[in-house]
Amino acid sequence: MPPRPKKNKHRAVAAPEDWDEVFETGYDGFSDLRWAGIALDDDDRPDREEARAAWQRFGRAFLADFAVRHPDGTRYGIWALEQFGEPR
Repeated sequence: MPPRPKKNKHRAVAAPEDWDEVFETGYDGFSDLRWAGIALDDDDRPDREEARAAWQRFGRAFLADFAVRHPDGTRYGIWALEQFGEPR
């Protein structure tokens, strides 16, 4: 029997959920972005301008999901919000 083809973990483009950990903490500890082909520094941080651009694209969706996970209304400690302000 031939071996089953393996799923390619490398993606051409980072999905919005790949950025969630970076938006919240500033770090990509689970290497979601690395798997998507985004370069990270030695501290597992993406390029600041790339993070800013992703925040502008995906920030509103992240904040909506964050509000569901934290119904008390707190938004304290969201790294991207502190660094880049409200997404447009």
